[in-house]
Amino acid sequence: MACHQPNEKAIEKAIVIDASVIIHLGYVRTSQLIIHLNEHVDLCVTQKSISEVREYFIEKRSKRINDFLNEICSTVTIVKDHELEPFEAKARALISHDPDDWQEVALALKLSCAILTEDTDFFGIGIVTWKSDAIYHLLEHFKN
Repeated sequence: MACHQPNEKAIEKAIVIDASVIIHLGYVRTSQLIIHLNEHVDLCVTQKSISEVREYFIEKRSKRINDFLNEICSTVTIVKDHELEPFEAKARALISHDPDDWQEVALALKLSCAILTEDTDFFGIGIVTWKSDAIYHLLEHFKN
């Protein structure tokens, strides 16, 4: 599966998408959200989140998982764990109550951007966090 690679230029407006959003919204709603958001911001996902999504949908015996992941990977920027290592210590300190989520926090720190998530572990750690049900308000903000 070929994934979209990060641009060499600095990302000016970005949002980190956590695996919980993709899993929560499912195929159709995730695709729609990505299409709408991608018009306004660079969408970034950690390699770990893509793996989580793949495992979840494989466990559910989803037949469309490969097409779905290819669609996501062709649209969003996938950031590998080794690219986040300079931010790991600070990220782990911020989300010490759930150390498995350090990559998403590190990516948000690296890009100075928000996290789109359904996982409440990200709330209150000092990084702007959006839930998917509120993201349409964010879309309205970008339209103006």
